[in-house]
Amino acid sequence: MKAALGWLMNARLEIAWQVIGVAMDCYACARQCIMLRTQFDDRPMTSHQPVQNDLAWMIAGIYKMQFLPVHSPRLKDQGRLHHSHVSMVRRNYAEMALEVARRPRYLLGANGTTDEYPLFRHICNLEVKTYEGTHNIDTWILAAEATEI
Repeated sequence: MKAALGWLMNARLEIAWQVIGVAMDCYACARQCIMLRTQFDDRPMTSHQPVQNDLAWMIAGIYKMQFLPVHSPRLKDQGRLHHSHVSMVRRNYAEMALEVARRPRYLLGANGTTDEYPLFRHICNLEVKTYEGTHNIDTWILAAEATEI
């Protein structure tokens, strides 16, 4: 059982990098598309503050997501990585990547749902939030750690 749980911890840490990659792909797709699109008197879409806000939110979310997966192996090497840390990473990162994927979908409008762009496929894959365990199980693990029950 210990070996299986150890493997699961490693797999869940790998999931963090996978969903970061998905979030980065969604951001890059959105940025590329809206850099080319124009609206309202042929102004670039990126000149509108709400669009800039979404891009800033996405890139800040991606940068935040990159810190914990780098720190987690250090904790593991020191023998200080707890299974609740890994549950937190998997749970929060799947949720954050889903939100990062949704914003470009909104920015691209109906185009964001076509197979011309990877956004909708990424959203569908992230929507289940079950990468290496369910969202609810990870929530319960975190709650048990917080309450000691």
